[in-house]
Amino acid sequence: MKHDGRNVLNFLAAKGCTAVIIAYDSDKYVNEAVLIYEQKLIELLSGYGFRIAVAYWNPGFGKGLDDILSINVRPNYELVRV
Repeated sequence: MKHDGRNVLNFLAAKGCTAVIIAYDSDKYVNEAVLIYEQKLIELLSGYGFRIAVAYWNPGFGKGLDDILSINVRPNYELVRV
């Protein structure tokens, strides 16, 4: 994959970022489109050499990362690519 320095992923890599945590909404477990886009993002990030983790949490605390953080719940995460 060509990296021409004109996007945020190239910027992060140039700044020394080595890992990315993806935190799509928790409805990915019931909304196939959300899960598909999460997988597509993993594939894209893999082309940049980042370590990749996927965040998850109990959907009972909230749908989105902003929802759970606002009530002081922190997500867990699982490495999907080292």
